[in-house]
Amino acid sequence: AVRTKLPGCQSFLSHDGRRGYWMAGAGGPVDVIELASGTVSTLIRKSDPRLPQGLGYVYFPMLSKDSTLFAFAASADQHDHFKSDYEVFVAEVDPADLALAGRPVRITENPATDRYPDVYREPLALGRLRGEAPLTVRLEAGEGPDWRWDFGDGATATGPVAEHTFERAGSYEVTARRGERERRGLVTVAAPRPPRPTAVELRRRGAELVVHFDEEVEVAGARARLDSGTPLSAPRLDADRRGVVFEPATPIRRPDRLRLEGVVDRAGRPNPMAPAELAVEPPLWPTSREGLVFLWETGDAPNLVFDPAVGAERAATLKPTGRARLDHDFAMALDGGAFVAPDDESSLVFLAVKRTNEISIQAVVRPPAEVPPRPAVIAALAAHHNRWNFYLEQRGDRLTFSIRVGPRGPESIATGVLMQLPPGRASHVVVTYQPGRLIGYLDGVKAAESTEINGDFFHWRHVPLAFGALPNGDREWGGGLEGVAIYDRVLTGQEVAEDALRYREKLAARRDVARVVVQARERRRSRPPTLQEISPYREALAVHEYEVERVLEGELEARVVRVAQWSILDGQALEPAVAEAGRRLVLEPFAENPQLESVYLADTLGPGGGPLYYAVRR
Repeated sequence: AVRTKLPGCQSFLSHDGRRGYWMAGAGGPVDVIELASGTVSTLIRKSDPRLPQGLGYVYFPMLSKDSTLFAFAASADQHDHFKSDYEVFVAEVDPADLALAGRPVRITENPATDRYPDVYREPLALGRLRGEAPLTVRLEAGEGPDWRWDFGDGATATGPVAEHTFERAGSYEVTARRGERERRGLVTVAAPRPPRPTAVELRRRGAELVVHFDEEVEVAGARARLDSGTPLSAPRLDADRRGVVFEPATPIRRPDRLRLEGVVDRAGRPNPMAPAELAVEPPLWPTSREGLVFLWETGDAPNLVFDPAVGAERAATLKPTGRARLDHDFAMALDGGAFVAPDDESSLVFLAVKRTNEISIQAVVRPPAEVPPRPAVIAALAAHHNRWNFYLEQRGDRLTFSIRVGPRGPESIATGVLMQLPPGRASHVVVTYQPGRLIGYLDGVKAAESTEINGDFFHWRHVPLAFGALPNGDREWGGGLEGVAIYDRVLTGQEVAEDALRYREKLAARRDVARVVVQARERRRSRPPTLQEISPYREALAVHEYEVERVLEGELEARVVRVAQWSILDGQALEPAVAEAGRRLVLEPFAENPQLESVYLADTLGPGGGPLYYAVRR
């Protein structure tokens, strides 16, 4: 089931199929995701204090088959995966959660590119066993009666088969000897603790409620109720035995609270969970999921849409092209580029709306500072200007909607003016169309209605779904976009008003990021990286140093600043601007732009040089 793309590279799965791990940023961290619940944790950080000083740039993560050893390579802030001097490290990890269980040990000294270390731990004849105290194990040494056992905790036994209970937490080496023959095993006993909920998930459009736990559990004595009073089915275990599944009598559409107790783990002496009160939070926007065929809230949101063909949710994914990128809120910043949906996503939208001859498009739009001189695409189901189904465009200061209602020629195009776009702020806009009726809404209020456009979608063809420009880069738009939802039906005025209210609340709850506009003169710049040097990435930032001549907007005390500017986007090196006095820069603190955490940052200027900012405008 497709999920939202995570930033980074070099992704792998643990051999038991329960977790994935990957490079979540340039030089670190290495993050781990539990596939069932989506819970993300960090295995090792960039410049992790457990690494030797000067060898903190981490790459090439590899896990042993038994998930007890973690191997990786680290360099002295060198990135090139073919030329840099990487050294190999190995560390113990806890297979229960892939957390580092000891300090990494350096095992190479070679001044070359040591990478992708495949670490192997030879199996023990008696195995490696884990569990919580008290832990009872049953071990077989082999044929013959005269085996002598030492369990490592002072207990002994004889015979080919031995059973023993470890009462205390610890790591115990178990040996079985018969003459010159020896069998060894390792038993790791954790202190007893109750199972803990890690996530609450709604599946099948709210028809299933799943509570994920950090270990395998049993539910025979589980008791649960919702504060709303909605009846729940008897609990059952998910396939991995770490999820407890309930089916509410009616799908959960609004926030609720689940009170759960009686779940126990599978230890030798079961540990009951502490009674828990868990928030059940269905997505508050959009209000209705009926007829929803595409959803892209922000780049870090789940963006899940139920797909009846597979009986599960799928996530919409978009690929940035040209200069398109995400801003500090993970919204689309469209500044000479586009975000394009993959073919399967575009096809799902196309087939759904063509089947019903109805469409609703909802979006939160931030117009560019300057009115576009030509019609500019905000959203389109189109390949190029001769092959398209609909355009949602900004024409001057107006929002317009154009659809194809015929096979060819001027009569095949129908356009309606929806509203005037308020400058300088985000607006919630909605367009709905069915043959003979086009309606536009601005911030939840009907702004335009037309009965002059009449035509169905018979002549529509399969083309890409794109935002900010056509897929070939034509009709580019320089604004900001988020909160996109497309339906294969007409939304009601009440639904539109509620969605506008809810998204406005989302915007109001966001943190403010201080922005400053300066006039500055470039003093020096980092050496720009090449595409080969940053491989496998296809985008990079480079740090420039500026002397601030004048603050035009906002507040800034520093007279010298360092600025991260785009050097490579979409695999293309950007032509650096001429280093001239009086250059206008729109800046935000680099640390306040989390969407940049995984991006390669070239900084060859050395220490000092003032605070680091990010240039949000080219």
